[in-house]
Amino acid sequence: MDLPTLNLHDTTVAIAACVRAGRVPLALGPPGIAKTTLARAIAQSIGEALGYPDYPAVICILSNRESVDVGGWPVVCADDTVENKLVGSLRIAAERPCLLILDEFLTCPQSVQGPALRLTLERVAGEQPLHEGTRIICLANNPDEAPGGIQMTAALANRLVIMKCLPLVTEVADFFEGQPAARFDGGFTLPDEATWTTRKAQLMSSVGSLFRVLPSLRRRLRRSTMASPSPRPGPGRRAAMSSPR
Repeated sequence: MDLPTLNLHDTTVAIAACVRAGRVPLALGPPGIAKTTLARAIAQSIGEALGYPDYPAVICILSNRESVDVGGWPVVCADDTVENKLVGSLRIAAERPCLLILDEFLTCPQSVQGPALRLTLERVAGEQPLHEGTRIICLANNPDEAPGGIQMTAALANRLVIMKCLPLVTEVADFFEGQPAARFDGGFTLPDEATWTTRKAQLMSSVGSLFRVLPSLRRRLRRSTMASPSPRPGPGRRAAMSSPR
């Protein structure tokens, strides 16, 4: 799937546009680039835009779920009828407004794919609809970079707003320098603890500075490699090397 790659800031803007339009976004990217942290960080701003001052981020990791976790657990009621009861994060998403983050969306077991598809397309978990104020964001690693990754079906790909995300070098530098709050809407800050010493802060800043100069260092290395003389020995040296000892 040939898609343009967005940095984390543009991914935030795209997710916000999906939420306003009532669509479900799927953010794809390599492991460990803060996709989940980014979704958590923007939950409060999404809630405020929808008129909910208390709007938590609720995470459901689909790769370690069973079909009953998404479709509901069958429970026998007092009148001998059977109802599918929700538990955990999906119960919260059905009972109150929240940002439901479906993480590892493309590595869920085959038995979970059907209930997960209904959840994203129909906003129904088991037999219970989600709260009208609940919004869904799907996250996934690229299928070729995740164990057990699956390719999306056409039915799923046509109904989700799919975007590829990859942080800029400057965004990574901002994280290590402790300056991500403005960029990530206040939810992605370094811990402020007593053990966070001046020395640690200096080391993090040094790592951030290294990320800033890496592109220029890479270009320098490429130019020096292209300009280096041939390693082949000259005529005199070839003769000396070929003469018997």
